[in-house]
Amino acid sequence: MLITSILLAVPFALVIHELGHLVTARSCNVPASELGLGLGPKLFGFQLGSIRFSLRALPLGSFVRLDGAALRERAIEQQLFVHLGGILFNLIAGLATYDTVTKLTLSSKTNAGATLTSTSGNLFLAAVCQREITSS
Repeated sequence: MLITSILLAVPFALVIHELGHLVTARSCNVPASELGLGLGPKLFGFQLGSIRFSLRALPLGSFVRLDGAALRERAIEQQLFVHLGGILFNLIAGLATYDTVTKLTLSSKTNAGATLTSTSGNLFLAAVCQREITSS
């Protein structure tokens, strides 16, 4: 169960992270052409507006393809904002789901055999909490 949770949670966290870079880049008028989950050859993809979303063969990371020249033309503060956008989105997602995961964790500890699931979306936090429950 823990491995399944992690296999679902890590790609979800990667997509949230890359969406952070994408949203902050677009807010600073830095063009982006692709958001990819994984590396290597493309297995599947679709276009949504001007952004191409792709699933790649090697599940070792993710990326947003930004226009590097346009990013370098921006002020240092904007460049830093784009670079930190992924971390900011991960923090926001963690804070937004913290209360739900905490309530589920406490509920699971008091109910014998209860399974921890995340209804709000941050499965990575749910997987970490579930590991603590099963190891105690």
